[in-house]
Amino acid sequence: MKKTLTLLLFAAGFSAMAANVNSLNNLGGLEPMTVNGSGACVTSNIQGTLSSGFLGYVAGIGTHAILIDPTGSGAANDPGCGGDFTGMVFDVQDVTFNVLDESIFGAGDGLGVATYEVSLHGFSVPGDSLQGPGPAFATETQVFTANASGQYQITTAFAAEEAITEPFFVSWKLISFVPDVSPTGTISLAWDSEPRPLGRQFIDNDGNGFIDHENFFIDGDAGWIDVVVTGDFYQQGPPPMVPSLGVFGLILMSLGLMWLVRSRIKA
Repeated sequence: MKKTLTLLLFAAGFSAMAANVNSLNNLGGLEPMTVNGSGACVTSNIQGTLSSGFLGYVAGIGTHAILIDPTGSGAANDPGCGGDFTGMVFDVQDVTFNVLDESIFGAGDGLGVATYEVSLHGFSVPGDSLQGPGPAFATETQVFTANASGQYQITTAFAAEEAITEPFFVSWKLISFVPDVSPTGTISLAWDSEPRPLGRQFIDNDGNGFIDHENFFIDGDAGWIDVVVTGDFYQQGPPPMVPSLGVFGLILMSLGLMWLVRSRIKA
């Protein structure tokens, strides 16, 4: 059944203080993602039915960060794949966000070219996720064309091995949206309306640092963001031994070459 369109107005000064979310205009049903990804460990953050987004990200600044803990059980309110960091490290293979254009909110034509960054972060305070993300240690840029289809499941691959040793944050940062027709336009992430503990999602929309998702949105509809991270646990041992010839080895090699040359001359 179609929901009645409810588009909440932005609170004044949202970038510096707090803001309202935007309710989805659910055109017959908008479902969370189902993603397998390329990694064996799949962590899906979403916990319920999609209900909200935010059309007020400031281009070049607006960033959402989500805690990813692959050791979570994967049960309700505990995203993860049941992994274990003991003696292991984790390598992110890809990150998939459910990105929405403004047409799904009934707020615009949903046409344009969007650019955003996906990054991986450690904790700003070691061992304490409640303090939010620290500096990014890996970043990839994603560009896609919004064609007014409303919902886009976009996967960003991470080629480098990160050797992550604890839970981490993945972030989504809007760089730009260039509208095709209308003078303005934007995109949004999507989330549900399920209760969520503090310290799992953060937002920075004014460049002054991350604050908890719950403290930024003032109308309470601030659930779990629809993002899926896949990767692999593997054992990290010492680097392989590379034989070193040393001085003695070089002398033996030289003598061997001399003997080979002399043998060929005699022949």
